[in-house]
Amino acid sequence: MGKKKVVRKKKRYVIGDLDAPGVFGLTVIKVSNGFVIKTDEKEILAFESKDERDEYFVDAMKDVLYFILEYFISGSRYDRKRLRIVEEVGEKYTLQKDEKLVIEKIGRVVSKGEKETLY
Repeated sequence: MGKKKVVRKKKRYVIGDLDAPGVFGLTVIKVSNGFVIKTDEKEILAFESKDERDEYFVDAMKDVLYFILEYFISGSRYDRKRLRIVEEVGEKYTLQKDEKLVIEKIGRVVSKGEKETLY
């Protein structure tokens, strides 16, 4: 008999009781023309892409991600660290006649001795 390969499965860690007071969440559902979010407060929100050329619903997903950030994290532009959603053009995309390329610079604060790598 040959040796059996042992595969370790990743463990899922849950901190606390999910039914405890103060625990909240939301569900994101992909639909044919965008996304729907259902919150624990029974609120239902729809996000659809308004650009007919946006076949992968990037605009709608960007709005969903902004909503999720605001729902779970309340930060400000004065914080040392904050999450940001960046939209960028595909490397091989060819600009159309009615489009122009806009480049934004992103800054990041590092402590002395910390690596200055970009993610």
